[in-house]
Amino acid sequence: MPLEVPSNIEMVVESGIERLPPHHRQALEAASVDGIEFVSMAVAPAAGLDAVAFEDICEELSRSDSYVRRGELDAESEFRLGGRFQFRHGIHRQVFYDRQGPLRRAGSHEKIALQLEQLYATRLSELAPRIEEHFTKAGAWSNAIVYNRMSLMTARQRFAYQDALVIFERAKRLVARLPPPARIGVEIEFLEMEAATSAALHDPRACEIYAQMVELAASAKLVDVHARALLGLAYAVSWRDPPASLELLDEALSLSTRHRQCTRGGLAHDRIQPGSVCLFSLSRGALNGREPFQGAAFER
Repeated sequence: MPLEVPSNIEMVVESGIERLPPHHRQALEAASVDGIEFVSMAVAPAAGLDAVAFEDICEELSRSDSYVRRGELDAESEFRLGGRFQFRHGIHRQVFYDRQGPLRRAGSHEKIALQLEQLYATRLSELAPRIEEHFTKAGAWSNAIVYNRMSLMTARQRFAYQDALVIFERAKRLVARLPPPARIGVEIEFLEMEAATSAALHDPRACEIYAQMVELAASAKLVDVHARALLGLAYAVSWRDPPASLELLDEALSLSTRHRQCTRGGLAHDRIQPGSVCLFSLSRGALNGREPFQGAAFER
C-alpha cells in the first residue's frame, strides 16, 4: 500500500531532493520504483545508468547518511547483483516515487521486471510475486499473468490453498485487462484452478465458480471444458444436494453423447476426455451409495 505522506513533510523532503545532483535524483527515483530495498543491477537500467555508476552514487549517499544506507547481501552468489541498499525511511521512498509521472513509473517498473527475470533466471518462482507486481504496474498484463500463474502453482504445491485464493483475486483483475479475444481461454483456465482449489477446501464458493465456468464454456462452445465444469459442479453440489448432482452428471453424459454423435466418434479436439467419463461413472456410483466417493470429480 502507498504510504500517505503529510504535505508539510513532503515539502521538506522535496526541498532536500531538489538540492541533489541530477544523476543522484535519477538514481533514487528509479530505486523507489523497486521498493524500500533494492540491488544495483536490478535498478540501474531503469535509472539510465550502468550498474557501477549507479552503485557509486548509492555508496556516496550512504556514506553521507543521505536517503539510503547499505544493506546486507543474502548470500555470496548475490555479489554479482551489486550492492544492496535500503531507503532510510519509507517517507523518502514514497516522495521519490510520487514525484515521477505515471508513464515514467510504468516504464521503470517494466525495465526492473525484465532485469529481475535475467538476474534471477534460476529462482523465478521465488521472485514471482515481485515480478508480477512490477509487470502489473507497467500495464504488461500478459507478462503479469505468467508470474501470477507461477505463484499459484507454488501455493498449490505447498497446499497453501488460502494463499492461492488471494492470488486468484489478483488474477481476476489481470484477466479483466486482457483484450476479449485473448481473455476467454485464460479466464477459463483460472476459473478451473480456483474452483478446484475451493473444492479442495470444501468451500461453498466452489459451486458458484463452477457455475461461472459452465456458463462461459457453453457460450464459447468449448465442449470439453463445459463437461469438466459440469463434473466439478456435480461434485460441489453433491455436498448438500445429491439428487441435483446426479442431474448434472446426466447432463454431462448427455453433452458427451450428443457431441460424439455430431463429430462421428468424437474425433474433434474439444471432445470429453476419457478420464472425464471415468470420473462420471465413479461419481454416479458414489452418489447412489454403491461405492465411496473419490472426491476427484474436479480434476482434469
